[in-house]
Amino acid sequence: MHVINQNLHLPSGENWIPNPQRLLHLDDRLTLEVASKLTEKIERLRKLSSKEIVIRIRSGGGQVKAFHKLEKIINPGKPGGKHCRFITIGTHASSAAAYLLVIGHLAYADPQTQLCFHGVRLDRFERQRRSLKREQVLAIGLRMDHENRAIANKMAQKVSFRLAARLCQLRERRLFKPDSNRAAKFFQKFSKAIGDELASASTKNLLQRTVDRFISLHAVSGHFPKGKPARIDRQLARKEARLFTAVIEREVRAHRKIAWTMKPAAAAEIMLDFLLARDFIRGRHSGLIDKLAKHHGEGLLTKSQEIRYRRLQGHTPARARRYLAVAARPVAFGLWCFALALCHGLLSGEFTLSACEAYWLGLIDEVLA
Repeated sequence: MHVINQNLHLPSGENWIPNPQRLLHLDDRLTLEVASKLTEKIERLRKLSSKEIVIRIRSGGGQVKAFHKLEKIINPGKPGGKHCRFITIGTHASSAAAYLLVIGHLAYADPQTQLCFHGVRLDRFERQRRSLKREQVLAIGLRMDHENRAIANKMAQKVSFRLAARLCQLRERRLFKPDSNRAAKFFQKFSKAIGDELASASTKNLLQRTVDRFISLHAVSGHFPKGKPARIDRQLARKEARLFTAVIEREVRAHRKIAWTMKPAAAAEIMLDFLLARDFIRGRHSGLIDKLAKHHGEGLLTKSQEIRYRRLQGHTPARARRYLAVAARPVAFGLWCFALALCHGLLSGEFTLSACEAYWLGLIDEVLA
């Protein structure tokens, strides 16, 4: 694990001291009011310069709506205007504040930081003592899962790149030696290498469940679009139906050696697996995977692929670049699936992670000394 001093370590290798005039603090519960005030400060700083903005987080969490408001400022979807790189530093972060820490372009944590994750909560019905009908309960549950998937997607966009960096780091230390890019075998070995760096049994259990979820997700990836999905797809419902069937059939095959029946709880879990996989049909993950393969390409190759790449590089560099983009893409796609499964898993229970565990799971870039 990299432990660095309070002079932040940028990807370029240089040490960098935050400008106190571009340092913001989140010390309160993350409400919409707090998010609005923070947004105003960010906009003022962005008008002055496009240099980095640092947000130091010490918050017990707050509202999901407040997180989404700040996420749109940190990662604006539309080009144009001044875009700043946001560096987040956590001294304590729970719930929505933990999500905010993860989505920083660079994310750091103090050594004693604890990151607390859980999914969205809905307690207003208990306070109002309202009675609910069955269809209302189902609608609320699906809505909460939709929110969890949306948050997981935002976090996974950063986590996938950090996991790629962990993969390269483990390879350099010879703690991970990929001899095949077959998804299940590759990521089982990768997760074991990460698991050896974790101390908490609950975090190791989260990692194992992530591997299981990843294998299930990757098993139906043949139904995902290969490129950018069409804006209007008249066959979308048919594609979703085929995907849903594939998810069910995969689950049945996984239990073929035991006496198993699709009880209501199992059916509900299958539905949630389908909804997570369904986002790939509607999503825009193709460009992110290409960037991941381009940025970390050499570190995503097996030994035999690396030998071939080096040989091509020595003779025809242009052909070597094309080969690298193609050869690295399956693992890049796997990293995206793995990151999404991990982030969704974080929001499917209650987890408290140390700074070291957050580092190895790709939730932060480095730990401050």
